[in-house]
Amino acid sequence: MRNIRSVGAALSLSLAAALAACAPSLSGPKLDSDPNTPSSATPNQLLSSVQANGNILLNGPAARLVSMWVQQMSGTDRQYQSLGIYQGLTESNYDVPWQAVYTGGGLVDIRNIQNAARASGDKTYLGIAEVWEAIFIGTAADFWGDVPYSDVIAGSTTPKLDKQADVYAAVQKVLDAAIADLGAGTGVGPGVVDLVYGGDRAKWIAAAHTLKARYYLHTAKGNAAAYASALAEANQGVKTSGGNFYTWAADLAGQQNLWNQFYRERDSYMRAGKWLVDLLKVRNDPRLQQYFGTNNAGGYGGAAPGQNLDGNVHSWLSDTRGSAGFRQPFITSADNNLIIAEAQYRTGSTTAALATLNAERQAAGLAVLPGTTTGTALLTAILDEKYIAQFQMIEAYNDWRRTCYPNLTPASNVFGGNIPARFVYASSEITANPNIPAIGAQPSRNTLDSPVASTSADGTACKGQK
Repeated sequence: MRNIRSVGAALSLSLAAALAACAPSLSGPKLDSDPNTPSSATPNQLLSSVQANGNILLNGPAARLVSMWVQQMSGTDRQYQSLGIYQGLTESNYDVPWQAVYTGGGLVDIRNIQNAARASGDKTYLGIAEVWEAIFIGTAADFWGDVPYSDVIAGSTTPKLDKQADVYAAVQKVLDAAIADLGAGTGVGPGVVDLVYGGDRAKWIAAAHTLKARYYLHTAKGNAAAYASALAEANQGVKTSGGNFYTWAADLAGQQNLWNQFYRERDSYMRAGKWLVDLLKVRNDPRLQQYFGTNNAGGYGGAAPGQNLDGNVHSWLSDTRGSAGFRQPFITSADNNLIIAEAQYRTGSTTAALATLNAERQAAGLAVLPGTTTGTALLTAILDEKYIAQFQMIEAYNDWRRTCYPNLTPASNVFGGNIPARFVYASSEITANPNIPAIGAQPSRNTLDSPVASTSADGTACKGQK
């Protein structure tokens, strides 16, 4: 693992993007920096790099790809038209998110921040860095399942893969440590260098609880008890919009919203997904105008997978959502509260689940559902609300894999008539690390996403997981 980082104090998304694009493998021939070796850069400089890299991980190529797979967006030109129907996917498509996790600006710099914070006794800074570690490694487990973690921390140049369940369990412990360290109330932390919460310990603690709830949900497919754990954590999570976690963006050179940057460079490649646009229209949901702009004909429309761009039909993002300074959400009160609603339903508290759902519907500008909404109708109403609230968030893909809802029709037969269920290991790591299996030896699904969801949450046969 080579440590490539920005040592400038100012955050530069363009620099971080360049680093992620050209960073070497996690498993280089020499280890010139590891997560346990102190850095000569200051914690504030390292945190700037981590925040920029986190933006790439959460809002860059991976987010665009899964937004097409869950049909919130659609590829309408060139390689994105192909990627949206699962064609042309190779291991190189996953290099950027992989390198974002493990190289400079990722786990390397996060561990160096933690070491410096421990040395100075700054538990506020330590706790924030621990939450970032959980985000990076938890996201890796989401995408790839079994990933390097314990060996990376130990400094191995060819780290083995830890089991997905073990990684999630370790991430839960990291978040527990973060909550304890932030709760200690000691140390000055990063202050304004923290572009998420400005060093606010209470907000970071709430975000950590929401992350714990999410990661419990990611294990719930084969462990129904995880819903009770998710409920307990989400009840301590981000409950109001004032605690939302937004990644950084500004209308400044190199710091623009990554979706805005993508559109300016490849304006024909993506448009709104037909499934989501049609759902918003049927519901008369005000988020149609919040999420999307009008097409050339003055209306709203989405592209089905594989369709060519039609400017008279297909919408791009709204002026707000697609602006250079729009800060993309990663954790929101809406998503947290809908975790509560689903977990209440799954644990038998259906009356409470309906009340929680209706509170979120009202917050979104929708009418409440009647008290007669029960059973499958209640569950799918919760999941519909989650799918909409998670627009452009990778969590929509995690929910779909767990529930097969919405019950999307696969865009092609390339994956045996299935929607892709996991990321392939990055080409750079396959080449350098003998512990990474070759493409043909990799599973089609991650362990905790198995077995396939033969039935969707709406009770029908699952179309995309066979």
